[in-house]
Amino acid sequence: MPPQRIVIHAGFHKTGTTSVQAVLKRNRRELWPVMAIGLRDKFESTLRAARTYAEKRDTFNLHKAAYLFGKYVGDLNLSPKRQLLVSAEDLSGCMAGRNGTTDYSAAPELLQGYAEELQALFGRRLELTFVMGTRAAPLWYPSAYWQHVKSSRMTESFDAFVERCPNAADFATVLGDIRDAVPDHRVLTNDLDDCRDLPFGPATPILNLMRMPPERRAALKPVELRNARGDDALLRAYLDLNRSDLDDATVEARKKQLWVERAAHGSGLLGGKETG
Repeated sequence: MPPQRIVIHAGFHKTGTTSVQAVLKRNRRELWPVMAIGLRDKFESTLRAARTYAEKRDTFNLHKAAYLFGKYVGDLNLSPKRQLLVSAEDLSGCMAGRNGTTDYSAAPELLQGYAEELQALFGRRLELTFVMGTRAAPLWYPSAYWQHVKSSRMTESFDAFVERCPNAADFATVLGDIRDAVPDHRVLTNDLDDCRDLPFGPATPILNLMRMPPERRAALKPVELRNARGDDALLRAYLDLNRSDLDDATVEARKKQLWVERAAHGSGLLGGKETG
């Protein structure tokens, strides 16, 4: 029996994950004959459990996330020659800084749980690779802060955010812990700023793992880098809305309006700076 090759792109947030997933979506027709593609909409219940575990560190949600992920893969009924590529940053838990979390220390246990479920499914045939996106801390913190302010009611300053989450971008330490947690499987890193100018951006090293025929690889279409962050003026406007007495629905609507207005006038976006 041939090996069952599975690649799990499990984070981290703000390291190019949105761009990777955009490449996979756009090229799904070309990729599907080579590999099954699993994106977050296919296993949202797993991701909810993983995020909850990162927040609560409870055994129930740790086991739930692993079980649901194993069930998702098992239900695919992969043939012996069928490869699988899964990409979802919330497999590592929620983004550091959200809902009381301050780092990615939940990731090793979560990934260990997924590996154990896959090992139970495929036994010695399993050829599992985890791919983890990284980014230098001085670049990650502004990107993560922008995302928090944009997508939540975060009101703290940038300096307060960094002070509250001093180890959030200590990817070297958490990667070491992940390797210790899954010693029988490969853990590869994918630094966003090293990949920015590659043909498919941060998706390039992941596509390289899938061993596509050259003619099919040549047919793939690139995408523009996604999830650009706004400029300082837009960030301040979002913070003012977050700190206001307006209800959540009104704040969200006004944020969307500001984003559309900025984009329409060609200002307020840091062009090409993928952060998601």
